[in-house]
Amino acid sequence: MQFVTLLTMKPGYSRDEITARRMEYVYPDQVRLIGEYWLPSTDPAVVVVTEAEDVGLIFEALRPWYEYFDVSVVPVMPVERGMQLARERMELAVA
Repeated sequence: MQFVTLLTMKPGYSRDEITARRMEYVYPDQVRLIGEYWLPSTDPAVVVVTEAEDVGLIFEALRPWYEYFDVSVVPVMPVERGMQLARERMELAVA
């Protein structure tokens, strides 16, 4: 399953401090990083796209960041899968 995580910076921390910590951080094997994007804002400051079998693995992987960020995790799907599901629903509605 894929997830988008939005990380909003908490007050009192500098980007330099967070960046130095990020340079040392490695995602656990159970979480596959698809993309990580740093924004020039604080809300959100970082957008992360990951894949894992369970959302609990995402929350556990992000535990080191709870001090610095408010974290929101949302399950997502590729547009192709969303369109496939929409077509299936439409077909069922017609039948």
